[in-house]
Amino acid sequence: MASSGSPNAGMGAVMIKKLVFASASALMLVTVPVAAADLPSRVYVKEPMAPALFNWTGFYAGIQGGWAGGSDVEGWFGGGQFGFNYQAPGSTFVWGGEVDGAFTNIGNSSTALGITTKTEIDHFGTARLRVGRAFDTTLLYVTGGAAWAHNEISVTGLGRASKTHVGWTVGAGIEQAFGGGWSSKLEYLYADYGSANYFGMPSGGFDTHMVRAGLNYRFGAY
Repeated sequence: MASSGSPNAGMGAVMIKKLVFASASALMLVTVPVAAADLPSRVYVKEPMAPALFNWTGFYAGIQGGWAGGSDVEGWFGGGQFGFNYQAPGSTFVWGGEVDGAFTNIGNSSTALGITTKTEIDHFGTARLRVGRAFDTTLLYVTGGAAWAHNEISVTGLGRASKTHVGWTVGAGIEQAFGGGWSSKLEYLYADYGSANYFGMPSGGFDTHMVRAGLNYRFGAY
């Protein structure tokens, strides 16, 4: 009786399957690296550096003007200032000093019992330290130091006398830089000018509350 297949035929079929599987595996091992090599390489893009923060260091000069009043005197003034700031690299603290002076029409006039007393401050100034915190191009600061004012008093029947009062001042302000070395500021100062002798008598102290705006130019700014 004839068999349906010989053992040699079965073994041949198995060998063919093994050969096909081995060939396919070898083909995959070759194809995968080649395909990976064909992929475009990843391009490394360096992140742009963050721009450097604004630095307030440098000498500056400018103009200022505003209003002052107190102790029965008030009026307008205008003048100028110069100073220096220092801000260490990487720090937000700003240190410096400023000297300013202004011409004024601050004064007062009163009449009693036919006697007129007139007070006129024709110029004043300050010399102050400034300490602040910078928020890039915005500077918030406190300030304090010496203050002086040249005052003249005229009294009917006595004539005129002028004195320079010397005292102290404190205040605070905000300054905003806007490019090319320029900055603008808004500032409040309280000044106590102390007493002086007029016509052989002490005048008593007088003070002012000052609000002013200014414009500065910083030399060597970038």
